[in-house]
Amino acid sequence: MTSNLPPALPSALPPGLPPALPPALRPLALAVQAVVLVVAETVLYRTYTGHDAAFHWSTHFLVAVIITVAWHTVHLRWRGRPAPAQLLSVLGLHLVAMAPDLLFRAGVAHERWMDVFLGHISSHYIPGGDRNWLALAVLAVLAYTWQLRSWLTPRPGLPTHRWRGQVSVLPLVSDLSQVVSAASPGIPSPSQGTWYLWVIPVRAYALLILTGVVVGGWLANRRWIARGGQSGTVVDILMWAVPGGIIGARAYHVLSRLQDYVGPFRDPWDILRI
Repeated sequence: MTSNLPPALPSALPPGLPPALPPALRPLALAVQAVVLVVAETVLYRTYTGHDAAFHWSTHFLVAVIITVAWHTVHLRWRGRPAPAQLLSVLGLHLVAMAPDLLFRAGVAHERWMDVFLGHISSHYIPGGDRNWLALAVLAVLAYTWQLRSWLTPRPGLPTHRWRGQVSVLPLVSDLSQVVSAASPGIPSPSQGTWYLWVIPVRAYALLILTGVVVGGWLANRRWIARGGQSGTVVDILMWAVPGGIIGARAYHVLSRLQDYVGPFRDPWDILRI
């Protein structure tokens, strides 16, 4: 006995194909955000030029672009979909970066602690100034655009992973983890790496990092002063270089052992538990 019912529609998506264009990338949404961004940034730029401080606008705008791209890249990797407010987030972070300038107009002088606003003070002192910020911003945008294109492009034979209800890019980062692991030689661990001071653990790697920071900072400060530099400059550099080095080292460790942090029965928050 034959059935006259129509054939069932396939229940699965083509391998590697996102279910639909996500709301964050719909043309109308991007167009509206672009108009709002251009209008708002034009107003901000005019307020800076009115005080003969256009360079402040450009520096903080470029920093906001770089941090926005970094955030969207992380969101795309972890959540498996583009973050909302693709363009408006640039405006939001730019407002955060320029907050000390608003305080300055209210009578609050600029101070070092204002670096918490996306490096508001230190961002003006990098070598090359806005030219380097512009180069970094362009590279960041191009890299993120390439990732979006890769995410939107169907990949035959690539399984579609669903994580938190969305298409994930776990196969891509898993392959990256394998490449990094294969490229880096294994370094055997010592027989003992932790000692206890009463109940406080003292770890060998922490002692080595601390020793390297102290000795390296002391030597660099001596060489800097010998060349006519001002005392204290090296300390200011270390305030950025040391946390950046620790974060970079942790990022390398996570990428080389990504299977321990991402996947079924894994907790991504373990990445932050050093």
